[in-house]
Amino acid sequence: MAIEKGTLVRWIGDKGFGFIKPETGKDIFIHISALIGMSRKPIIGDVILYQIGFDTQGKTRAINAKIEGVHLVLTIAPLEPKVRVSIPAYRKLTARSNKPQSRFKLLPVLCFIVAAVFIYSKVSKEQKFIDQVKLLTVHS
Repeated sequence: MAIEKGTLVRWIGDKGFGFIKPETGKDIFIHISALIGMSRKPIIGDVILYQIGFDTQGKTRAINAKIEGVHLVLTIAPLEPKVRVSIPAYRKLTARSNKPQSRFKLLPVLCFIVAAVFIYSKVSKEQKFIDQVKLLTVHS
């Protein structure tokens, strides 16, 4: 993308947006989020270096903007989700992910119980057989 240059001609600070007058063409919308890492907020008359982007309605806007001559500060850009999620759905997703993960698994426990019952039944049958054999040998 080509870097464009223009002058900030209007800025509404409390709303965080304004308009740039490019060297050629009509005014371009700019939002404060396009000026990530600047050491100060823009003021009318600043020369802005930017790229052209489009919003969700297809309107042009400035993106990846810098104020000419203003130092950058080291910032960590906030991570934005790639998919927009409604607030109730987000709460549902985060509620699910905040639950502690259970290490207890049911299948191994069931297998152990089945094996124990099987072994116990085999041992008890053998013990009954041994007891019967003892009784027979004692009575003979």
